[in-house]
Amino acid sequence: MKSKPLPNFTKILECRDIKQATKKNLAIDIAIGDYILIIDSDQEAEPEVIEQCLQKVNEGYNAVTIPEVFQKPKSYLQECYYFIRTLYAQSIEGIPRFFRREDLLPEKFNPDYHYAEDPELWERVRVRTGESVVIKSRLVHKEKFSLYYNLKKVRIATEAQAKMKKNAQQETPKRLSLGRILGEAPARMIPGVMLILLLRMLARRF
Repeated sequence: MKSKPLPNFTKILECRDIKQATKKNLAIDIAIGDYILIIDSDQEAEPEVIEQCLQKVNEGYNAVTIPEVFQKPKSYLQECYYFIRTLYAQSIEGIPRFFRREDLLPEKFNPDYHYAEDPELWERVRVRTGESVVIKSRLVHKEKFSLYYNLKKVRIATEAQAKMKKNAQQETPKRLSLGRILGEAPARMIPGVMLILLLRMLARRF
Protein backbone atom coordinates (compact mmCIF):
# COMPACT_ATOMS: atom_id res chain seq x y z
CA MET A 1 0.00 0.00 0.00
CA LYS A 2 1.30 3.46 -0.84
CA SER A 3 -0.06 7.00 -0.91
CA LYS A 4 -0.31 8.89 -4.21
CA PRO A 5 -0.75 12.68 -4.54
CA LEU A 6 -3.58 13.77 -6.85
CA PRO A 7 -5.30 17.17 -7.26
CA ASN A 8 -8.45 17.75 -5.14
CA PHE A 9 -7.89 14.63 -3.03
CA THR A 10 -6.55 14.61 0.52
CA LYS A 11 -5.10 11.12 0.17
CA ILE A 12 -5.06 8.43 -2.51
CA LEU A 13 -3.97 4.95 -1.40
CA GLU A 14 -2.86 2.24 -3.79
CA CYS A 15 -3.52 -1.20 -2.32
CA ARG A 16 -1.88 -4.33 -3.74
CA ASP A 17 -4.57 -6.65 -2.33
CA ILE A 18 -6.90 -7.39 -5.25
CA LYS A 19 -9.93 -7.99 -3.04
CA GLN A 20 -12.42 -5.14 -3.28
CA ALA A 21 -13.52 -5.62 0.33
CA THR A 22 -9.99 -5.00 1.61
CA LYS A 23 -9.74 -1.74 -0.33
CA LYS A 24 -13.17 -0.55 0.84
CA ASN A 25 -12.39 -1.37 4.47
CA LEU A 26 -9.11 0.52 4.25
CA ALA A 27 -10.83 3.57 2.78
CA ILE A 28 -13.54 3.56 5.46
CA ASP A 29 -10.93 3.25 8.22
CA ILE A 30 -8.99 6.34 7.10
CA ALA A 31 -11.97 8.48 6.08
CA ILE A 32 -12.14 11.75 8.00
CA GLY A 33 -14.99 13.57 6.26
CA ASP A 34 -18.67 13.63 7.19
CA TYR A 35 -19.75 11.46 4.24
CA ILE A 36 -18.52 8.39 2.39
CA LEU A 37 -19.08 7.68 -1.33
CA ILE A 38 -18.17 4.19 -2.53
CA ILE A 39 -17.59 3.72 -6.25
CA ASP A 40 -15.58 1.17 -8.22
CA SER A 41 -12.31 1.97 -9.96
CA ASP A 42 -13.99 1.58 -13.36
CA GLN A 43 -16.86 3.96 -12.56
CA GLU A 44 -17.00 7.71 -13.20
CA ALA A 45 -19.51 9.99 -11.47
CA GLU A 46 -21.45 12.53 -13.49
CA PRO A 47 -20.81 16.16 -12.42
CA GLU A 48 -23.97 16.57 -10.30
CA VAL A 49 -23.68 13.33 -8.29
CA ILE A 50 -22.15 14.76 -5.11
CA GLU A 51 -24.42 17.79 -5.07
CA GLN A 52 -27.54 15.64 -5.46
CA CYS A 53 -26.39 13.18 -2.79
CA LEU A 54 -25.81 16.01 -0.30
CA GLN A 55 -29.21 17.46 -1.15
CA LYS A 56 -30.91 14.16 -0.31
CA VAL A 57 -29.00 13.86 2.97
CA ASN A 58 -30.08 17.40 3.87
CA GLU A 59 -33.67 16.34 3.14
CA GLY A 60 -33.36 13.68 5.82
CA TYR A 61 -32.22 10.57 3.94
CA ASN A 62 -29.26 8.64 5.37
CA ALA A 63 -28.34 6.53 2.34
CA VAL A 64 -28.37 7.34 -1.38
CA THR A 65 -28.44 4.97 -4.36
CA ILE A 66 -26.87 6.23 -7.60
CA PRO A 67 -28.16 4.80 -10.91
CA GLU A 68 -25.55 3.15 -13.13
CA VAL A 69 -25.15 3.19 -16.90
CA PHE A 70 -22.49 1.66 -19.11
CA GLN A 71 -20.18 3.42 -21.52
CA LYS A 72 -20.71 3.05 -25.25
CA PRO A 73 -19.80 -0.55 -26.19
CA LYS A 74 -16.93 -1.20 -28.58
CA SER A 75 -18.07 -4.58 -29.89
CA TYR A 76 -21.21 -6.68 -30.39
CA LEU A 77 -20.46 -9.02 -27.47
CA GLN A 78 -19.64 -6.09 -25.21
CA GLU A 79 -22.98 -4.53 -26.11
CA CYS A 80 -24.75 -7.79 -25.25
CA TYR A 81 -22.87 -8.05 -21.95
CA TYR A 82 -23.72 -4.45 -21.04
CA PHE A 83 -27.37 -5.19 -21.77
CA ILE A 84 -27.35 -8.09 -19.28
CA ARG A 85 -25.54 -6.07 -16.62
CA THR A 86 -27.85 -3.08 -17.08
CA LEU A 87 -30.91 -5.31 -16.71
CA TYR A 88 -29.56 -6.70 -13.43
CA ALA A 89 -28.62 -3.24 -12.15
CA GLN A 90 -32.08 -1.90 -12.87
CA SER A 91 -33.84 -4.92 -11.41
CA ILE A 92 -32.11 -6.34 -8.33
CA GLU A 93 -28.54 -5.12 -7.89
CA GLY A 94 -29.04 -1.51 -6.88
CA ILE A 95 -27.18 -0.73 -3.66
CA PRO A 96 -26.67 2.54 -1.77
CA ARG A 97 -23.28 4.18 -2.30
CA PHE A 98 -23.43 7.47 -0.39
CA PHE A 99 -23.66 7.51 3.42
CA ARG A 100 -23.03 9.53 6.51
CA ARG A 101 -19.63 8.40 7.74
CA GLU A 102 -21.03 7.54 11.18
CA ASP A 103 -23.47 5.03 9.65
CA LEU A 104 -20.85 3.09 7.70
CA LEU A 105 -17.84 3.38 10.02
CA PRO A 106 -18.77 0.41 12.32
CA GLU A 107 -19.04 -1.94 9.35
CA LYS A 108 -16.51 -4.13 7.57
CA PHE A 109 -16.88 -5.70 4.14
CA ASN A 110 -16.32 -9.46 4.06
CA PRO A 111 -13.18 -10.26 2.00
CA ASP A 112 -14.62 -13.69 1.19
CA TYR A 113 -17.23 -12.04 -1.04
CA HIS A 114 -14.82 -11.10 -3.81
CA TYR A 115 -16.61 -9.94 -7.02
CA ALA A 116 -19.90 -10.31 -5.15
CA GLU A 117 -21.76 -7.76 -3.06
CA ASP A 118 -21.83 -8.24 0.72
CA PRO A 119 -25.57 -8.68 1.41
CA GLU A 120 -25.10 -9.05 5.16
CA LEU A 121 -23.36 -5.68 5.43
CA TRP A 122 -25.92 -3.89 3.26
CA GLU A 123 -28.74 -5.32 5.36
CA ARG A 124 -27.14 -4.10 8.59
CA VAL A 125 -26.64 -0.67 7.07
CA ARG A 126 -30.22 -0.62 5.78
CA VAL A 127 -31.55 -1.38 9.27
CA ARG A 128 -29.49 1.51 10.65
CA THR A 129 -30.18 4.08 7.92
CA GLY A 130 -33.60 3.11 6.57
CA GLU A 131 -34.38 2.69 2.89
CA SER A 132 -32.18 4.62 0.47
CA VAL A 133 -33.32 7.23 -2.03
CA VAL A 134 -32.34 7.29 -5.72
CA ILE A 135 -30.94 10.42 -7.38
CA LYS A 136 -31.11 11.39 -11.08
CA SER A 137 -27.40 11.73 -11.84
CA ARG A 138 -25.55 8.53 -12.64
CA LEU A 139 -22.34 6.57 -12.39
CA VAL A 140 -20.88 5.73 -15.79
CA HIS A 141 -19.52 2.18 -15.69
CA LYS A 142 -16.43 1.76 -17.87
CA GLU A 143 -16.02 -1.93 -17.20
CA LYS A 144 -13.61 -3.61 -19.58
CA PHE A 145 -14.86 -6.69 -21.38
CA SER A 146 -13.33 -9.86 -22.67
CA LEU A 147 -14.84 -13.33 -22.45
CA TYR A 148 -11.87 -14.61 -20.44
CA TYR A 149 -11.95 -11.73 -17.95
CA ASN A 150 -15.73 -11.94 -17.56
CA LEU A 151 -15.79 -15.70 -17.03
CA LYS A 152 -12.97 -15.43 -14.51
CA LYS A 153 -15.03 -12.92 -12.51
CA VAL A 154 -18.06 -15.20 -12.69
CA ARG A 155 -16.05 -18.11 -11.32
CA ILE A 156 -14.68 -16.06 -8.41
CA ALA A 157 -18.12 -14.60 -7.64
CA THR A 158 -19.62 -18.11 -7.66
CA GLU A 159 -17.13 -19.23 -5.04
CA ALA A 160 -18.03 -16.18 -2.94
CA GLN A 161 -21.73 -16.94 -3.25
CA ALA A 162 -21.10 -20.52 -2.13
CA LYS A 163 -19.62 -19.10 1.07
CA MET A 164 -22.76 -17.01 1.56
CA LYS A 165 -24.84 -20.20 1.63
CA LYS A 166 -22.86 -21.43 4.61
CA ASN A 167 -23.89 -18.41 6.67
CA ALA A 168 -27.02 -18.80 8.75
CA GLN A 169 -30.19 -17.64 7.02
CA GLN A 170 -28.19 -16.08 4.22
CA GLU A 171 -29.47 -16.32 0.67
CA THR A 172 -27.33 -15.80 -2.40
CA PRO A 173 -28.22 -12.92 -4.74
CA LYS A 174 -31.21 -13.57 -6.98
CA ARG A 175 -30.82 -14.18 -10.70
CA LEU A 176 -33.14 -13.00 -13.43
CA SER A 177 -34.97 -15.72 -15.35
CA LEU A 178 -33.86 -16.62 -18.86
CA GLY A 179 -37.32 -15.73 -20.13
CA ARG A 180 -37.10 -12.27 -18.61
CA ILE A 181 -33.67 -11.59 -20.11
CA LEU A 182 -34.50 -12.84 -23.60
CA GLY A 183 -37.92 -11.21 -23.49
CA GLU A 184 -36.35 -7.79 -23.01
CA ALA A 185 -33.34 -8.29 -25.30
CA PRO A 186 -33.51 -6.69 -28.78
CA ALA A 187 -33.82 -9.38 -31.45
CA ARG A 188 -30.36 -8.74 -32.90
CA MET A 189 -28.77 -9.22 -29.44
CA ILE A 190 -30.38 -12.57 -28.65
CA PRO A 191 -27.58 -14.74 -30.15
CA GLY A 192 -24.87 -12.82 -28.28
CA VAL A 193 -26.84 -12.75 -25.04
CA MET A 194 -27.47 -16.50 -25.28
CA LEU A 195 -23.77 -17.18 -25.88
CA ILE A 196 -22.69 -15.11 -22.87
CA LEU A 197 -25.32 -16.67 -20.59
CA LEU A 198 -24.30 -20.18 -21.69
CA LEU A 199 -20.60 -19.54 -21.04
CA ARG A 200 -21.37 -17.96 -17.66
CA MET A 201 -23.45 -21.01 -16.69
CA LEU A 202 -20.57 -23.32 -17.64
CA ALA A 203 -18.12 -21.17 -15.67
CA ARG A 204 -20.28 -21.52 -12.56
CA ARG A 205 -20.47 -25.31 -12.83
CA PHE A 206 -16.93 -26.30 -13.79
